[in-house]
Amino acid sequence: MRIFVIADWYLPGWKAGGALRSLANMVEACGDELEFYVVTRDRDVTDSKPYPAITRGEWLQSGNAKVCYLRHLSPISLSRLVEDIHPATTYLNSFFSKRSVLALVMHRLGCLNGTRIVISPHGEFSSGALAIKTLRKRSFLFFVERFNLLKDCQFHVSTQQEKADIVNTFSARHSGAFRPANVLVASDIPVLRDAVTPFPVKRPGEVRFVFLSRISKMKNLDGAFAFLQGCTGNIALEIFGPEDDPAYAVRCREAADRLPRNIRLEWHGSLTYEEIWTAFEKAHFLLLPTKGENFGHVIFEALCAGRPVLLSDKTPWGSVVDAGAGWCLPLAANERWISTLQHCVDMGDPEYRQCAESARKFIVEWHRQSNFRQRMIDLFKNEPSTNC
Repeated sequence: MRIFVIADWYLPGWKAGGALRSLANMVEACGDELEFYVVTRDRDVTDSKPYPAITRGEWLQSGNAKVCYLRHLSPISLSRLVEDIHPATTYLNSFFSKRSVLALVMHRLGCLNGTRIVISPHGEFSSGALAIKTLRKRSFLFFVERFNLLKDCQFHVSTQQEKADIVNTFSARHSGAFRPANVLVASDIPVLRDAVTPFPVKRPGEVRFVFLSRISKMKNLDGAFAFLQGCTGNIALEIFGPEDDPAYAVRCREAADRLPRNIRLEWHGSLTYEEIWTAFEKAHFLLLPTKGENFGHVIFEALCAGRPVLLSDKTPWGSVVDAGAGWCLPLAANERWISTLQHCVDMGDPEYRQCAESARKFIVEWHRQSNFRQRMIDLFKNEPSTNC
């Protein structure tokens, strides 16, 4: 069965974060049973130059997928690609992407040879995501509904909460073309890392947090600064991630300049996936007050490294609290954030090691009990129900 994937970014890129990682993991896990053909941009996020050693417009083997790199995707090139591979399913790795818009329009006009359309929005319908560039997104939703572009389309989401976000969005708009049964649930496929990164010594009154994500409004780095400035002690925050929103990055650096002297920031820039594990070597905790995650690969990776996590309540990882592997707090609960962060600062080594060991134990058991790969294959092969 051939799956045609339309994605803004794919390997060897890495700066796009979780959406790219989710797609790459899906391809590698399921590529022995499904044939993946990926059309994507010829360069990474924010890069002005294309990837080295690629030939544009040709199918190149990359792991378990054949990949076609194009600077621009036109109606003509999209039609030719579909005619070339005759896919059973066309998988859109975003809802609001211009490339997805093009595919939806052409599908509605009957120009994609009747291929089934599955849209993976990767958290784009969370309240936090919809609050960013609201006017543009509302205009697009109106356009989609006005021309019935979702006719015969389905969504693939990672969690029941993400499904609820989509259902609520279209219900609020009284969309007659949308049905909850069109939302299929199958978790992302994370790769469990075998080796635990050695735990750093934790001294009372000292802490090292790590923020590892895109520097964007959605990830809320300036929110982390606001919570930290209410804490005492010797605090270090390492910041890793591409600045894909330059205006927001400037705002964050200006906010960083106003932090008290007991808080030391270290800006490191982007990391490849293989380098992510080095970001956890010195860190005690992952700090991510995100405004929304449909999965949160960096959270999974932090737990694999045995690092407890401090998260907003806008992720699907609330179960870390009962496991003693971290905290999930409402973004509006400013005092709770400050007291929890201060507890991490004051924590001694015995308590920290117990928390870190709980993080690793939790993620190993969570991964063992999940049947990620088969659920994803069923989604493509059997067109499963929403309870898949």
